[in-house]
Amino acid sequence: SVPDDNPFIKIEDVPAGRSFHWEKIISPSYWGSLEFSISNGNLMVINELPLENYLKCVATSEMSAQCPPEFLKAQTIVARSWLLANTEKKHHKLGFDICNDDCCQRYQGLDNLTESAKTASQSTRGQVSIYYHDICDARYSKSCGGITENNDDIWSEEPKPYLRSKQDSEGIPPVMLHNSIGRKSWFLSNPECFCGPKYVPKDQLHTYLGNVDEQGNYYRWSVSITQDELLKSINQKTENNFEYIHSLIPLKRGSSGRIISLKIDGILNNQINAITLESEYKIRQVLHPNFLFSSAFLIQTDFKDGPHPTHFHLKGAGWGHGVGLCQIG
Repeated sequence: SVPDDNPFIKIEDVPAGRSFHWEKIISPSYWGSLEFSISNGNLMVINELPLENYLKCVATSEMSAQCPPEFLKAQTIVARSWLLANTEKKHHKLGFDICNDDCCQRYQGLDNLTESAKTASQSTRGQVSIYYHDICDARYSKSCGGITENNDDIWSEEPKPYLRSKQDSEGIPPVMLHNSIGRKSWFLSNPECFCGPKYVPKDQLHTYLGNVDEQGNYYRWSVSITQDELLKSINQKTENNFEYIHSLIPLKRGSSGRIISLKIDGILNNQINAITLESEYKIRQVLHPNFLFSSAFLIQTDFKDGPHPTHFHLKGAGWGHGVGLCQIG
């Protein structure tokens, strides 16, 4: 006999946040059936379960169950819409719909499931966002920093009218988005913003983030990377053998100012060699030993001794790709 109305299976040592700065090992519990197989030398586990049971777990995997009920409802509707639209089909060849991690959307089982998350799913059951007659390919990120981004600036896909860059702030002059200087500098300002400390004090933010990340500043942030740290990260992640990194040059910014194409000039055999990173994801991955919060940043360099920079200072805004719903907002 099964001693529980909702039997589950726990899986030990599952990586979560793979390749991101918040990567950790968890031991989640799952409803439904589990199918085990070997794929490229790795153990692959496929969890099959009803859509609404899955969605109950997504809201509290993406954010904390302490979030306001209306947020959990909105998050659930967005997650349901994205899944049912399923335009990317990233893992179709592997035989499953979506993965359990940030590549798709977080699904860390039922360990964090609460009555509020159940209510959010049940009270919005069947509800999706619609544009004309199609379910919206809804997207979301943790914090837009004040301005969201166009979907086609981040991914190679057609522009979607409901995923346009828009302001989330009260203090950024609209003109800043219409010239190259403004697009590169709005995240150096610190206006009152719906995802800023006026609404959620920094010392309380972790309550809503739950266990998805360590405490930190996401609305505005700065990172200083030494020449050695940057050189090691770039060489490892691009399989190059630069001797020094000479400069980081943004070639293209999206409508919000996020860098979507970046040129790296490095020294190899006493000559400058260049590589180009062509996505915000790759830029965030390559420029930091772990992972940058976003690609909305300016670059400053220190030249103290010799012809090469000793430090690269990145001053930025937001956490994530910035398209669609701003979760902290």
